[in-house]
Amino acid sequence: MDYIALAKRAYQITIKHPFLWIFGMFVVGTVGFSNIGSLNDKDRAGLHNISQAQINNYINEHWSLVCYLAGILIVLVAVCFVFAIISQGALIGTTEKLEQKEKADFHIGFKIGNKFFSRLLGLGIVYFLIIMLGTFILFTPFLMFIAGKMVVPAVIWGFFALIVFVALAISVQLVSPYASRILVLEDKSIKQSFKDANKFACKHLGKIILVYLTIAIISAIFVTCFALALILVGSILALIGVAIWLASAIAGILYVAAVGSALLIVIIMIGAAFKAFQSVLLTLAYKELKK
Repeated sequence: MDYIALAKRAYQITIKHPFLWIFGMFVVGTVGFSNIGSLNDKDRAGLHNISQAQINNYINEHWSLVCYLAGILIVLVAVCFVFAIISQGALIGTTEKLEQKEKADFHIGFKIGNKFFSRLLGLGIVYFLIIMLGTFILFTPFLMFIAGKMVVPAVIWGFFALIVFVALAISVQLVSPYASRILVLEDKSIKQSFKDANKFACKHLGKIILVYLTIAIISAIFVTCFALALILVGSILALIGVAIWLASAIAGILYVAAVGSALLIVIIMIGAAFKAFQSVLLTLAYKELKK
């Protein structure tokens, strides 16, 4: 299997059809940041006390507003979660149509994702339960050893449990994407997709690992180049911003807001496009291995 050719074909499909980026945007997920890690314990405790008091007072005075905002947040999270699953099926289904030279657009992709929503959700729950059950079985004895102050057995079992858990997590990560593709492309049930994916992974394990290595190498190159480009562009924009700030503080604030918003949109769209590319590449690899 020509992995370079597959990556090139995935790139061509992704670039030529930007509607895939929209689906990729919801599959990307979110990243959280924290900037208070450098505070000492005293500062952190004081900040916590002040924040807690302010939060309590605000909730008491604006209870209905807090409930309204919390409701909106829950609905938004639920909508994003649903669309993330729909997007997964949409990316798989539209990739096959585009590869077969059939018509594919956002509407068609959404219909495909919606058709397989319940089964993709069920398949995701199955793999989630496997990880949770494995975690419970592996680490319950470790916690019991800790509770019983048995240090040596805790260390030995903990090391063993960690190795097995990592192996389990890697196995799920390797197999689950192909289970999703079997489910969507071959229109199979959750149970059959799960069984067929395990057989498929055992039969093509070496090639599957090479596919993931290809994705990993491309991802590393992409992230490095993107980070360097972002640093270069950011430095230039920062110098321009300083010059504008020195000329006018208000203009500087507006410049920072505009540039920051534009960079955020660019980062989101590039991340979405790259996630779509990864999905397309995995789908093409699956179809190639099935021949």
